[in-house]
Amino acid sequence: MIIFKKMKSIIIYGCGGHAKVVTDIIEKNKLFRITGFINDDPNFEKYFLGYPVLGDKKILQKKEMHRHHVIVAIGNNKIRQNLFEELKELGYQSIIAIHPKAIIGSRVKIDTGTVVMAGVVINPGTKIGKNVIINTGATIDHDNLIENAAHIAPGVHLSGAVKIGELSWIGTGANVKECICIGSNTIIGMGASVIKDVPDNVIYAGIPAKFLKNNN
Repeated sequence: MIIFKKMKSIIIYGCGGHAKVVTDIIEKNKLFRITGFINDDPNFEKYFLGYPVLGDKKILQKKEMHRHHVIVAIGNNKIRQNLFEELKELGYQSIIAIHPKAIIGSRVKIDTGTVVMAGVVINPGTKIGKNVIINTGATIDHDNLIENAAHIAPGVHLSGAVKIGELSWIGTGANVKECICIGSNTIIGMGASVIKDVPDNVIYAGIPAKFLKNNN
């Protein structure tokens, strides 16, 4: 007799472009059944990508909703992190969403809430924190440390032993030299080349990357 294992259900928080990519990953992996979406826009449509929009975050306070897993699919680091913590306080379990076309090396550690998109390469010894986005086609070489709620944008290349601090955003196509430390809540501009350490709470851009202004 064949026994079919019932798929676990998941709710996706967000109805933007990032949510489309997260949805695609979940559909391709076929590990979770998507129940619907949460959208805090009061003018939201009733359906998104063919799935029902269940309402805003107030609906997640209902006890019967806690049987679902949840993932926050919002690109903004601070908003995503705040929601992640709120949902954790409510008792929700998040997931790790990895596209089947990503390449994950041995001894890589990836924490809950993180999304790894198509074409990503993560090499051995790298540690990735909670609620991180590793976006399309990024390469993360050996022994990197990417802390909670960071966003590594499409086409970024991080050399070996790079550290990225919490809530930092590495812009599309940026390159980071080996053994560089980029602080927390810092933005690296699109196409930048980072060859020196970057402190917390700043915006850097250019080739080589230089200070532009504080990121308050």
